[in-house]
Amino acid sequence: MNDNEAQALISQEFLQSIAASRGIRPAELEVLSLSLSGISTTEIASQLDISEDLVRKRLSRIYIKFQIEGRGPVKFAKLQQLLHNLYQTHLGSTTNNSPILNRIDWSEVIDVSIFYGRSEELAQLEQWIVRDSSRLIAVVGLGGIGKTALLTKLTQQIQPYFDCVIGRSLHNAPPLENLLADLLKSLSHPQEPELSEKADERIVQLISYLRDRRCLLVLDDVQTILRSNDLYGRYLQGYEGYGALFRRIAEEQHQSCLVLSSQEKLKEISLLENPSRPIHSLKLEGLKPEDAQQILLRKNLTGKQSWQELIQHYRGNPLELKLIAATIEDIFNKDVAEFVKLRTTIVSDREILDEPFKRLSALEKQVMQLLAKEDKALSFQQLRAKIEEIATSDLIEVLESLGGRYLIEKVKTQDTNELLFTLQPVIKKYVTKYHLPSAQKT
Repeated sequence: MNDNEAQALISQEFLQSIAASRGIRPAELEVLSLSLSGISTTEIASQLDISEDLVRKRLSRIYIKFQIEGRGPVKFAKLQQLLHNLYQTHLGSTTNNSPILNRIDWSEVIDVSIFYGRSEELAQLEQWIVRDSSRLIAVVGLGGIGKTALLTKLTQQIQPYFDCVIGRSLHNAPPLENLLADLLKSLSHPQEPELSEKADERIVQLISYLRDRRCLLVLDDVQTILRSNDLYGRYLQGYEGYGALFRRIAEEQHQSCLVLSSQEKLKEISLLENPSRPIHSLKLEGLKPEDAQQILLRKNLTGKQSWQELIQHYRGNPLELKLIAATIEDIFNKDVAEFVKLRTTIVSDREILDEPFKRLSALEKQVMQLLAKEDKALSFQQLRAKIEEIATSDLIEVLESLGGRYLIEKVKTQDTNELLFTLQPVIKKYVTKYHLPSAQKT
């Protein structure tokens, strides 16, 4: 396929759509369109009245945004092929005259115009969803770690691959019947669907839509439908049907994808996840140091020699770093070094941890309180010795549950490779400040 054939096969309307989803600016799109039409770098520079170097720079930024690797003409050939494949997928989907094609219905869109890092996570999710045609994906991790922002950014990138994109938050814990009715109405827009009375029948209706069209469904804040005062991943009474929904979407044949965001790993994901199956989970960790530094740069903070220590102390959690950066700006005249030398930890927003702590069982809270009082990480045997009244099997369940909620850290000793358990500094300070009797606080 030569350059002119590529351009002829790709409509300008589609090119504009996919360029917008990748954050490609109008000036970059100009260069891309001309390049696809077979015009040389020299001719493009002449037409746009810019330097050839600037043309190459704009193309370089386009390659980065499409995650194209290689050198010279190879990169451009890869980009051509990618765009050609995307457009063929788009044409295949639009042969269905459904009015929902190319619809985006997102109830609570957040602004991700300022977005830090996550290139590897975005690439992995795009691989699973677009190229591997996975049916169920879970993005999991602590509050504030950036799950919602990541999924919003991801959706902007991969939206052209889908006939429709629907995003919903479960923040208010809607009953399953209500959520299914909402999804079916969106999928059948502008017609009103004939809704079945039972949730099971509505699931059948939903999967029928997911077979007919390539749809991306995103459900955020899934942890709100999980039980409090119990081990992780167990549904609220009356919400068990959500588990059936997730299992059926994961196991039945269709061409769509459901993406879940949760502070806890769901049991369905744990049971179904397998490298050979179209079900995956991504545990979202903190930002890489080089990406986290952008948060501090944006606040014009000083004391750069202490930035790495601050980022590590807050484990690269973007929300925690934004909050502590504001504190350093207001109280320490923007000097990170002045704050770091105090050797203290600030819990800037306790609500981030109030919600997951509220869902803990009594035994989980007991283990958290014990770890909060310890200066060093403890092994399983050390924990067992300190909480003698807990049966061994119960302690195993508790540690597994706290791991499924991402509230404990696991580290290994350098000499024996023994697994130890501890708390992140912010979590330790939170438990010490709000959930320990005054006499036990360190």
